[in-house]
Amino acid sequence: MVKSPSGKVRTALGRLRGEAVKHAEKYKKILEQAPTPWDEDTRISMQAVGASMEADLSKFNDLWQKWEDINDEMADEDEQEADESLYNQWRDDPQYAVLLFTLDEYVQLIKSKLSFLLQSSNGSSSASTQNDSPASNTRSMLWEPLTKDSISSMLWKFSTKDEKEAERIS
Repeated sequence: MVKSPSGKVRTALGRLRGEAVKHAEKYKKILEQAPTPWDEDTRISMQAVGASMEADLSKFNDLWQKWEDINDEMADEDEQEADESLYNQWRDDPQYAVLLFTLDEYVQLIKSKLSFLLQSSNGSSSASTQNDSPASNTRSMLWEPLTKDSISSMLWKFSTKDEKEAERIS
């Protein structure tokens, strides 16, 4: 049996689809458990799941492009035509098309809500802010990758909050 050159890409797309569905479900679960306004923990969770979904979208685009590249490099015209037809079937398949649309929509919603909540917490009542305002500077940092230092900072903030709560209770 002859294997299709794009078979590995299709396998990777299927696996990625499973991961992306889990991220979308996690978003819905967080949203059900904590409707806006979000507390700091929920904001961090939403930012993390939003970043995961954004990474999923990027990986999908990379895999679609890889499949196109494989197809372009095929020497056999009949094989290329069959593979291109298969590509178009997969690309238009609702399980991928709807998922990609949904992921993009969720990412945009998270970014918009976080931006709005950030503006609200900074006392800004209007949607437009100056480019040099703290809100616009912080808004551009919403999707910065997590680093060891930023994770340590978040953990310290949570442990400090827990210590203050323990002192208050006792």
